[in-house]
Amino acid sequence: MLRRQGKKSDTSDETQLAKLFHSHLQKLDAWIQNQENFSVLSVSYNEIINNPERIVMDIDQFLGRKLDTQAMAKVFDPSLYRQR
Repeated sequence: MLRRQGKKSDTSDETQLAKLFHSHLQKLDAWIQNQENFSVLSVSYNEIINNPERIVMDIDQFLGRKLDTQAMAKVFDPSLYRQR
């Protein structure tokens, strides 16, 4: 928008978008913590690629049921991970 108006910006679009996204996630986290009917399990993408067995066990415990954790752990393919 600034470019169309012939103005320059001090920050890139990517930087501004990253800041907005981070701010949105912080607001969402705060909102979720105030909801009595929500339970959340945060899972790191990097961790699930590097150690799927442990994360799958965490998911199974969080959901409180007996999942086929061996089958779940097999679906993660580290070769599909593009950014290291």
